[in-house]
Amino acid sequence: MNETLVFPLLGSPIHIVPPDYVRLEYKLIHPDAKVPFRKRTTDAGYDLHSIDDVDIQPHETENIRSGIILACPAGYYLVVEGRSSMYLNCVAPFHAIIDATYTGEMMVRLMNIGDTVYHVKKHDRIAQVVIHKAYSAAFVEVNEFGDAYNQRGTAGFGSSGK
Repeated sequence: MNETLVFPLLGSPIHIVPPDYVRLEYKLIHPDAKVPFRKRTTDAGYDLHSIDDVDIQPHETENIRSGIILACPAGYYLVVEGRSSMYLNCVAPFHAIIDATYTGEMMVRLMNIGDTVYHVKKHDRIAQVVIHKAYSAAFVEVNEFGDAYNQRGTAGFGSSGK
């Protein structure tokens, strides 16, 4: 099988997946699609790109296509997160968890909370995808919680001050 592997820094091709990297298989399903990459090795997120020109009206949302399918390995999941530069323009993606079993195109739902039209251009970076380890949980019913829980009690929003 002939594989093309892309090192996730600046989209450089490689032939081996380094041992400290998670193998993310991908399929480009549109000729304008780009492989997600990160600018610096210390960045947590890999940029997703738009394959379309889309105008998002003020206080509206739009689904933005990336033209790529990502196959996350079992035991991991992806999270779609915002990019700080887009928040400056009053545009944010809906936070989304992408399970390992999802096999469709990566799409980003962008929300324009500003008062002017936001223009998404083809190849714009529209969000970032972050890979996370998925843990299994065993839910255990108890009658009482330990001291750490009892110190705070039911105090919620704003309970630690401003």
